[in-house]
Amino acid sequence: MKYFKFTQVYSETQQSVLVSADPETYDNRVFPSCIDNLTVIWNFSPYYLGVGDDSSKSDPANLITELSLSDFIAELTTAVDNYKHDAKNQTTGAYNIRHEQLLSGYAYSNPISLTYKYAEANEFLQNGTLTGWLEAEAQAAGISTESIAQDYVDDYNAFRTEESKLAGLRTKCNKRIESMTVEPDGSNIIGIATYQSATEDIGDFDFGREITDEVRSTYPHFINKETDKIFDNYFTPDLGMRWDYRAMITL
Repeated sequence: MKYFKFTQVYSETQQSVLVSADPETYDNRVFPSCIDNLTVIWNFSPYYLGVGDDSSKSDPANLITELSLSDFIAELTTAVDNYKHDAKNQTTGAYNIRHEQLLSGYAYSNPISLTYKYAEANEFLQNGTLTGWLEAEAQAAGISTESIAQDYVDDYNAFRTEESKLAGLRTKCNKRIESMTVEPDGSNIIGIATYQSATEDIGDFDFGREITDEVRSTYPHFINKETDKIFDNYFTPDLGMRWDYRAMITL
């Protein structure tokens, strides 16, 4: 087995897409034919890392470089770590957006007053201890103190339940991302090839009416047009998509 770092090439000329620009074959990109029985391990476009048979040949001038196993592992480790870093940032960004959306969806869950108002409303309902703000807000709202206190408690509990699900989904995503590792001895090199490509079905797309071919033609990329299944990358789950479609999937 030999180890390579390379770019795609134009099919007719076999020149690296980074070495020459051929407008006539710009879209006809393939992997180098000089790497026999190529298995692509990692895509960090425009470069790739892969392995081939011992009969494979390098072409450094054409950006097809043979690496030692140790250099290959070092390159692969850096590429995977960068991929994980970006995936975690995307997960955090998606989480923050959904958390803000979630918070705005509960009338009484103002982040500044959420905790203390819940505590005081719950104290009133449990022990009858009344604070001035609770009575004043109830009077201004034209409802009973008991009613507004119950609204605060119910709203807070509902928010915390959904918030906990969202936090759990973030943990799941980050653990999946962290599971992408490169063994120092390279013993899992071939398995690493699945990190960017492995997917899982997570639910059935169902929006309450018949799914026609016309509907299927408008599917987003994460819905299989043949099976109507919602799918996602296994190792880098899309937190935003999973949360937005949570009514149809298993988080």
